[in-house]
Amino acid sequence: ATSLEKYIDKSPNIFFTYGPEIILRNNTTDIINNFFKEKNFTERKIITENDFSKIEQIIVENAGGSLFGSKTIIEIIHNHLKGRRPDF
Repeated sequence: ATSLEKYIDKSPNIFFTYGPEIILRNNTTDIINNFFKEKNFTERKIITENDFSKIEQIIVENAGGSLFGSKTIIEIIHNHLKGRRPDF
């Protein structure tokens, strides 16, 4: 979390934020969202554990951005799985 700003522009645009420190996770998420906001990402789709059964469909539908050419951030939240990756 402390060195994210140094490497964020070298990433393939996939980020995982995890760890026991809620403040660091939230700060990291804010840094990532601000980075993409500066890159003109205007739409945001949040996927929660209720949507996991249709996650592939949601990602495919939103991967190309919106009809009006806006770029989309897809955020997957799975806090209740205690750090484990969900079974898609």
